[in-house]
Amino acid sequence: MKPTQTNAKPECKIIAICSETKGAGKTWLSIELCRALVMLQKRVLLFDANGGLENAAWQTGVTAACSYHDLLSGKTTLNNAFCAFDKVHFDMIASPYGENALSTAPLGRLQLLAEDLGLLAKFYDYVIIDIGCTHEKAEQLFLRQSTDVILLTTPDSDALVEAYKELEFLKKTEHREVGIVINKVYSANEGKQIFKTVIQSAAELINIRTFLLGTISRDARVKESISSRELVSERYPDCESAKDVLNIAQILCKEAPNEAF
Repeated sequence: MKPTQTNAKPECKIIAICSETKGAGKTWLSIELCRALVMLQKRVLLFDANGGLENAAWQTGVTAACSYHDLLSGKTTLNNAFCAFDKVHFDMIASPYGENALSTAPLGRLQLLAEDLGLLAKFYDYVIIDIGCTHEKAEQLFLRQSTDVILLTTPDSDALVEAYKELEFLKKTEHREVGIVINKVYSANEGKQIFKTVIQSAAELINIRTFLLGTISRDARVKESISSRELVSERYPDCESAKDVLNIAQILCKEAPNEAF
């Protein structure tokens, strides 16, 4: 497959979505956010820098076009790495199920891959990068390539501790502003309170700017959809979690006021 867009775009937002907490919903959010941006008439690429089990290819039920080992060795290029994803209209580059080649690749090869992704981004309005542990060398390179960072957390106390550590690390990068998304909340007010009392206080100690990009409702249909390897926005388009992600996409596109949160 080739990129769905043939004319280069003058600007593109490259958004890294990160979380140190396993099960926070990072890959799910990356996929659903791409879908929401497409609904807003944006040209979108999802790059899976996370790998491992239940990665982007597994969750969407698509077959990876090639091994990341082939990408890193130069046997193939990013232009030939697009997954065939007919259900929704965004491009995706994902590793095969269970592969985690990025974590063991030489730094020079990773640098070339990150640079190639930056060149490919010119053909899109948004590139979403699903990032694993930001302390790994691969993820750090993709963070540097990103224009924006979204930190995903949940109300769980352990997750909030991990979020604090993540903010400490992000402070050391060139990113001076981090969008926060709080997943699995019982209400938007719960998410707002967590942000004001925990995240903002932590950010002030670290001296990094954060803003609440959105909250996502706790929704049993998310787990059901992931198990079925379907997008919740396709299976249950009117459910709360799908609407929450669309709201986040609207804010990213400046089609909804930040005051909504």
